Amino acid sequence: MELENYKNIRDYVWKTLIGGKVKSLPVDLFELCRNLSRKPKVKINLYNYTYGFNMDLITPQMVKGKVAFTTKIFNEVYIFYNDNIYPNARVRYAIAHEIGHLVLKHNYKKSMMTVKEREAEANKFAILLLAPAIVLHCCNAIKTNDIMMICDISYSAAKIRAKSMATYEELNKYDTLALEREVHKAFQEFIDDYNNKY
Repeated sequence: MELENYKNIRDYVWKTLIGGKVKSLPVDLFELCRNLSRKPKVKINLYNYTYGFNMDLITPQMVKGKVAFTTKIFNEVYIFYNDNIYPNARVRYAIAHEIGHLVLKHNYKKSMMTVKEREAEANKFAILLLAPAIVLHCCNAIKTNDIMMICDISYSAAKIRAKSMATYEELNKYDTLALEREVHKAFQEFIDDYNNKY
């Protein structure tokens, strides 16, 4: 992924955290969607499709083998997920991935991007959303197990994030951008509480 593309996704994540009024880890994806839905023209509904839904609106192809998927029904966006057969950490990542598609406008704009490129962007968005670097840094949660615990993400996702955190720690360029400082400020109470406990 090119650096400019990464920075664009990172900035969208920071804006999502700020606009979604996220102030603690693990990110509460339901609260995030509720807060984002308060904005004009945005309504994101999270729905566990295993509890039943009007199946005339959902096709078997939409559900088959998917942890989560997004669809538009009556001008509202629904992210459907299945937490009955998949671990919570995987479901959280899949929901964050779907939010990434929405925020990055993959579902609404015509693009020259391939499916593989869109999926890579949504994956990057998900890990940056669920495990914001500035918060991990300030909590000194930069190792795989610490990231897995504080962010409620899978071991494999935490391992990938720990690898990128090692690079960020070497660069040590935190709090240099206004959006990142705003995220840091929003999480400050959580960071203080976490550091007092651990």
